[in-house]
Amino acid sequence: MSTYYPVKVDDPGVVLPEDYLEIMSWVSSKIWTYKGFSATIVPWHDKQKSLFPAQRKKFRSIINKMEDLDIDYRTFCTLVFPLRAYGDYKTVFYLLQSNQPAWTWMRSLREFVGSREEMNRISEFLWKFFELQVQFRGKILLEWRNMVTPDPRETVTTLHIKTYHDLYSRILELSAHGVEVDEWLQAKFDKSAQFLRAKDTPTKRQNVSLSMLVNHNGLDPDLTYVKKVSTDPWRVLRDFLGLSYDCDFADGSIPKGWTPSSDDYGSPEDIVKITKEGFYYYSDGSRRRGKYHYMKNTFLAIQCVPENIGLFLKEWQDTSFLTKKPTWNEYEYYACHPGYWDEDGKTLRGRMPSVKWRRG
Repeated sequence: MSTYYPVKVDDPGVVLPEDYLEIMSWVSSKIWTYKGFSATIVPWHDKQKSLFPAQRKKFRSIINKMEDLDIDYRTFCTLVFPLRAYGDYKTVFYLLQSNQPAWTWMRSLREFVGSREEMNRISEFLWKFFELQVQFRGKILLEWRNMVTPDPRETVTTLHIKTYHDLYSRILELSAHGVEVDEWLQAKFDKSAQFLRAKDTPTKRQNVSLSMLVNHNGLDPDLTYVKKVSTDPWRVLRDFLGLSYDCDFADGSIPKGWTPSSDDYGSPEDIVKITKEGFYYYSDGSRRRGKYHYMKNTFLAIQCVPENIGLFLKEWQDTSFLTKKPTWNEYEYYACHPGYWDEDGKTLRGRMPSVKWRRG
């Protein structure tokens, strides 16, 4: 989204920046699509690109109210729009709840969170959560009637969204334990999705709800494991090859292009160790030799370490590299057995035959 940060508009003669409406339209359109709505009505974001003179004062007062609460307008929209019903998308004013007492729950949340920046953390969490919901069930699940309740702490009628409060409490808890929120969100969502998928019936397929995610329950991932995953330097390669996080890269590197042997029908998840020579082991102690690039001559093997993984992934599974030669740059910088040949491919040691380097 735009990086434009508007300030409070006090002068009635000031024309509001187009950024407000443009970004609100973007959020509205995105949420409309995420909720799976279809256009039997024409949503406001498809038809309104500017404000009529009579609407400016009303719109300005809404923006000023957001600034009075010290809430970024994009964060406000992210927290509010998903809760709105289909018909509310007729106008931006319906979506913003300009005639509703719903601003009370936003004020309560802002006081609980403590700062504008911390409110933005809730917004960032929600966008990632929405993407996971859409990937899992095709649309998001977040409804006003399931989330908004009277505030039990107040004697007058004010509203409260406990789940948003719990969400922020969970963010603080994870931060206190040094756990990346995104990593935890993915891990908890995956476990929750697996749990719900097992309960699917032909007529009922539940989505992971926000309360299911932020509440403490039996689906909580182990925080120590989440931290281990998030800080593992081999993470990219583990995920790429399907290796478990218990697999040990015993020598600190593996050959470029390494994969299990073609005639091995075991699961990569069960591999417990891989060496720089391309050998790998299972928990029962059995050892096999994997495939890797340039393996026709083991002295040409190129070592892959966490720092250079990104250079090699694109061609990693190209089996034609099994019998090719490396480039001189590959050998010069990343050879498992350096010092056997020079830039011209001439041998520097004993009877080792000369090589013709592949052109990069």
